[in-house]
Amino acid sequence: MTEYEKTNANRILEEIAILEKAKPMETLKKIYYIYRKMGEIYSYKEEFNLAPEETYSDYIEKINILRAGTNGKGEALCRDINGAIVEILRKQGINAHLVFMEENNPLSHADGCFEVDGRWYFFDLTPDLMRIQTGMKVNKFGISQKQIEYDLKKADPQGIRVYHLYRMNEQNDGKKFSEIPPEKIKQWDDEFKFNYKGIYTDEIFEMIKEECSDKELMKEFFKTDKESEIVNKKFDFFLEHLKVIKANYNKEIGDREAINYYFKLAKSVFTIDEIKNYLEIFNGYTEEEEKRTTQKVVIIKKENENVYYIYDSNTKIYKKISKEELLEKDIKNLKRKEEIDTISKFIEKNEKRFEKKLNFFVSLKPLRE
Repeated sequence: MTEYEKTNANRILEEIAILEKAKPMETLKKIYYIYRKMGEIYSYKEEFNLAPEETYSDYIEKINILRAGTNGKGEALCRDINGAIVEILRKQGINAHLVFMEENNPLSHADGCFEVDGRWYFFDLTPDLMRIQTGMKVNKFGISQKQIEYDLKKADPQGIRVYHLYRMNEQNDGKKFSEIPPEKIKQWDDEFKFNYKGIYTDEIFEMIKEECSDKELMKEFFKTDKESEIVNKKFDFFLEHLKVIKANYNKEIGDREAINYYFKLAKSVFTIDEIKNYLEIFNGYTEEEEKRTTQKVVIIKKENENVYYIYDSNTKIYKKISKEELLEKDIKNLKRKEEIDTISKFIEKNEKRFEKKLNFFVSLKPLRE
């Protein structure tokens, strides 16, 4: 662990010691407290994802980023994030270890597991950072064997990643993972006051999804019956009300976590058809003095002129940008073993595609009236 991690780990353990003076804590509850509290200090290190992967020197560059470990801002990789928890648990006398997604590949994803009373439990703090830092329930701590298998198959329909789960079981004395009941975790959240008012929770997302899928309600609310206009107004409305994303109790949410949060919101706010017909997302980077910076662009397709938004890491929110300003930024798209596209090529390609869709929509108008 780095000094940054040691300082925070010691602080968390001191908090537990104070809590235990009032009432002894069961081991699983203590581990959950560590997991949640460690989730407050991290954000994902984007430079690792932006590093190229074509040559041996590229590989060495990624290895060096990996070896650097967690920096003073808490920017880290999955191995650092989950590895720090493993180290804390071991110091507490708890059997725990990391498992890499690909055997003998230090660059592959690493998640962790621990043993309590002869049962093994799974955790992966990396995807839970966004949920912890925006007041939602975690969904990668103490989940069942069945849920882990489902998640791996969903991420990899070919089922190759599921082997990762079986390797974990093999290393855990051939035992499958046990589940910590969701109601138990909810009870701990309530006791520790881990869920916060004023931030969108899973329940609020479900409510938003239900309301936003009601086409008549959306037409009435936004005072228009044009689908592309509704998509644009939805986007503006939720950006205006998402300033709460900065109201983090410990540190500002990281860029990767904020962007993941917007994607979760998008799945709630927009219907599948709206996403398919009116939204395009460009994931790219800009380069200055050999340093790459993540750039995320959302394009909302409209009948007259498309609307462009770009993620601003200073405000943690998407801001409107003109097409001309966007093209001046020279944003590139990193694709493995393929040519690098620029935002201008992406816009040109998608505008042509949209024109075909638009002509199709226009041809249908008389039938709709």
